[in-house]
Amino acid sequence: MEDFFEYQKKLEDEKTLFNIEQAHKLTVEMQLEAEKYAKLAELAFKNELDVVKDSLRGKWLFLTYPVEGASKWMHMLSSGEKIDGRKKYEEKEHYESLVHRISELLDEEIELLEINFYGYERSAYDVVFKLKNDPFERKFELVIPETERLNKDNLDYCNYGKLRISYQDRPSCWDYICSSYNEEDLKNKFKEWLTPKPV
Repeated sequence: MEDFFEYQKKLEDEKTLFNIEQAHKLTVEMQLEAEKYAKLAELAFKNELDVVKDSLRGKWLFLTYPVEGASKWMHMLSSGEKIDGRKKYEEKEHYESLVHRISELLDEEIELLEINFYGYERSAYDVVFKLKNDPFERKFELVIPETERLNKDNLDYCNYGKLRISYQDRPSCWDYICSSYNEEDLKNKFKEWLTPKPV
């Protein structure tokens, strides 16, 4: 009888060991499979990032070029720095250029309020403005991606390289209006959003 119990115990031990080994084998197989798919996903994402960057190279340069200078000019004005009215300031020219280009882009006269930079790498510029003829005096935000600085960490925030417009619904709360790779399309979507809807 004792031999029978020992035999039973041995069978149970072997079964347990077999189950553990099978479970481990399955885990290893699944991990290898997951690694394979993770590598494929990484390659697919890299390809997408490369396509976005190659397709948009230089596209928003007409907006990104004057941003830094415009930001410096706004800082000079807000910091109380003495401005010589007879002197030509490159920063002021950049500011005026940016105002003109955004006004032209949206077909609306705008007033710049502030410029913020996204992240240390400055992968996008948040240009906050208001429309001069807006009776509601709403704040709008134009996010301009810096295409060359897009990467896997900021691509989603930078809306995959599109220009994006939002408006401030309440303090620190921005609501999406529209985005596009096409300037005419962006302007039309923004105009449509501004047009009062029939009650």
